[in-house]
Amino acid sequence: MRKSNHILLGLIWLCVMAACHRRPTMDFAAIEAILPTQPDSALAILDTLHTDPNDFSAKDRAHYYLLLTEAMDKCYLTHTTDSLIRLSADYYAAHHDNSRYAKALYLQGRIYEDWHRNDQAVACWVKALDYGKDSEDYALLYAITSKMGTQYAYQEDATHALVYYQRALTYAQATSDSLSIANAYAYLARAYWVNEDWQSSSVHYEKAIALASVAPSGGDRVLKKAIQEYIGLCLHQERYAQADSLITMIEQIPSLERDGSYYLTLGDYYRRIGFIAKAVPLLEKALSIGNIYSKHSACQALSFLYEGCGLPGKQRFYDLLAGQYADSIKSQEVRTTFAPIADYGQEQTARQSDRKLRWIGGLSVGALLLVGGLWGWHRRKYLLRLRAQVEHIEALTRQLKELEEANIEQQLKPATELLERMRRHEQEKPLTESEWNALFLWVNYRQDDFYTRLHQCYPELGEAEIELCCLLRMGFGKNEEIATFCNITSSAVTKRKQRLKQHLHIAGKYQKPGELEAFIQGL
Repeated sequence: MRKSNHILLGLIWLCVMAACHRRPTMDFAAIEAILPTQPDSALAILDTLHTDPNDFSAKDRAHYYLLLTEAMDKCYLTHTTDSLIRLSADYYAAHHDNSRYAKALYLQGRIYEDWHRNDQAVACWVKALDYGKDSEDYALLYAITSKMGTQYAYQEDATHALVYYQRALTYAQATSDSLSIANAYAYLARAYWVNEDWQSSSVHYEKAIALASVAPSGGDRVLKKAIQEYIGLCLHQERYAQADSLITMIEQIPSLERDGSYYLTLGDYYRRIGFIAKAVPLLEKALSIGNIYSKHSACQALSFLYEGCGLPGKQRFYDLLAGQYADSIKSQEVRTTFAPIADYGQEQTARQSDRKLRWIGGLSVGALLLVGGLWGWHRRKYLLRLRAQVEHIEALTRQLKELEEANIEQQLKPATELLERMRRHEQEKPLTESEWNALFLWVNYRQDDFYTRLHQCYPELGEAEIELCCLLRMGFGKNEEIATFCNITSSAVTKRKQRLKQHLHIAGKYQKPGELEAFIQGL
């Protein structure tokens, strides 16, 4: 009897200990089921259930980070870090879960694409295609191949764009999702356009429009994109009657988003048919609210428009602005995607060699495990202590970073208050040396290291010219304002601006009012 009591007490103790060390769990399957169609709900659930991922098992933590990154991506949220998805990818690579490893690589590439690191994005997607090629996740394979096609299309490499877009169409058809198929047709139409195959491009745009028109949900966005691009093709071929009917169609979309590309499409149409009074406000609207690509195209259209109107001054202004946007686009886009593919080819060769030697390694590992079992327990204790130390260091690092940011904000406070007085026209006396230093700190921190870059790019600039550049960058362009802050006359400001143009090597190009300010804003 006493022996039975001891056994019962021992079992109770084991149960209590197991309960104390139980890890939290999530219904990942349920979240995964709603994620494709309701990403915002999935993200809300993940945020609600989130406690401390370190409490999860390694497997659950990898799955949690994968779903969290995917939900953020589908909700079009800005990615601020790639550390979570890299942890997830490393786990799936180590455990040979090729399907989820492919998805993690795709999401990692999406983050790099958002950061305009397109070469790294392509490298991830090439690997993702290789690891996911044997899976039946056709939606993922469609997403990867369409992204690859888009990268080539942006580089006007129609041959490779067509290869990936055709694969994307095959995968989209395998999903039986009409919206994905419509998107794939629109992508193919774009590639044929780059290849100057106008007939094939028109046929595929019409297929995309027909499918998107009857798509069950989310079709309006694809329909708008396909119609707008098709209008552009019609204008390029001077098929104005067809463009007019397409504009009528796009105006009838129930949830039409009037963004920069929308106003650009309409403005360019009216410009081409000679309706200048309607074209100008539409193109200027595209320039004010569009993304960098819409703004570049709007500037080009306005330049052509004013050239036709015989207004060379306005034409030059928009040419200048278009050039600045072109430089910004060029700095963001990757010039080639072949290097990552070649690099991954070497990685594949190394991996195949590794597989051939794996069985030899298995024998060695078996022997090592037998010996390692004798000291493994002690090593685990050491690793736990080491992990606790690393986490402590990371926590201290975060605290130091927060303190550093708080300190920077405190240092910027005098400059922020000074700027408010200057903008309210309450600063009626010249700036002191300490006030200038405060403004230099502010413009450097708030304007993407402008002060530092100015010194690096134009070392010949003097202190007075640096002050003028910073004032122009902060929006103070009137000679009277600058004269007050710098303790000089308005005529001296004009002369200082001329000297600045010479030292910036733009004296022969920028003679019109506002052109110097526009150049400084674009630096």
